[in-house]
Amino acid sequence: MKRPLEDKKVSKSLRLAKKWVIRILSDIVTLSEIPAPSDKEGEKRRRLLTLMKRMNFHTLQRDNFGNLIGVRKGRGNRKTIFTAHLDTVFHEKIDHTVRITAERVYGPGVGDDSLGIASMLALSKILDEAKIDTDNDLIFAATVRGETDFYGMRGLMETYKNEVDYVIPVEGHGLGRLGFVSVGKIRLRINSQVKGGESLTEFGRSNAIVVMNKVINQLLSIGLPIEPKTTLNLGVIEGGIAYNTVAPNCSLGVEISSEQREPLLRLHHEVSEVIYNAEYNGVRLDMEELSRCPIGGIPKNHPMVKTAIKIHKFLGIETSYGVTGFEGSVPLSMGIPSITVGITNGVNQHLVDEYIEIEPIILGLEQIILLALSLDKREIFI
Repeated sequence: MKRPLEDKKVSKSLRLAKKWVIRILSDIVTLSEIPAPSDKEGEKRRRLLTLMKRMNFHTLQRDNFGNLIGVRKGRGNRKTIFTAHLDTVFHEKIDHTVRITAERVYGPGVGDDSLGIASMLALSKILDEAKIDTDNDLIFAATVRGETDFYGMRGLMETYKNEVDYVIPVEGHGLGRLGFVSVGKIRLRINSQVKGGESLTEFGRSNAIVVMNKVINQLLSIGLPIEPKTTLNLGVIEGGIAYNTVAPNCSLGVEISSEQREPLLRLHHEVSEVIYNAEYNGVRLDMEELSRCPIGGIPKNHPMVKTAIKIHKFLGIETSYGVTGFEGSVPLSMGIPSITVGITNGVNQHLVDEYIEIEPIILGLEQIILLALSLDKREIFI
């Protein structure tokens, strides 16, 4: 068995990681400055398509689900999939300007997940430049709606479920993370709707925002178990028309999660009871389920996890074990081995003052190079 640095092509690919950081930074700026809230990824996808057309993919296409997919052809019929999501949590109207210093990159979405996308592209180009062929096809997929209902990932897995050996979601944040367990999550949207009207003449009429405030108070009164860890998060609220209008509508975005199935379902039932059994001044509420993330995962002694741990040890990366994101939960729920990895360190994920560190990107890129090659049955780390 050869060690990585004893294989000339592998050794070259690792040396190329440092060279490609500059290109990665350029791609981060290009992608991050284009607003792309979930279900509005079109402009960002078009710009990414331009970048990917310059690469040596065997095929490049937008699939029926809106994902952008580049295939680096291998010698066999099996596939390894790398994914990163196109969308962000940020509204189009916020300032998406990216700022780079000697040590950091600042801007909404730079690490979640523009860096993930840019790193996938760099991985493909590095393997080309090092003249490394693989047995598996390497599929690089930029997915849609990863921050909401992971529609793109679900479609991607339905397409390739009978051909794929491994799935690696790539996140910008969290160098050293290995996410191979999915926590159960259910995302809901609660809606209140009333007649509304002009605030002076219709003062005293039912107000959708006031109704939602009462709903929030009831939801916050639901007791949560300490073990297993179970949460109820009120993440988004929208509603109203103008300062001088009795709000005719209001919606509340709720996410419930648990490490075990029974408390997850129990909490879902309790939230449903609040919504469907309560009346506020004659106003009825409705609730829709947006997405559901099943509980699942692979064991810590799974060969894929053990390989990633060996890579971290070789590179001097401290491994942290945790849950996968929504995207990683999809293949895991289908019995497909998957680990979510991070590329660098950063803070303020999902906040407008998000930033990532530049120097660790080299290690993060070396990590996915070795992961791609090791899982391809090359004689390193196996």
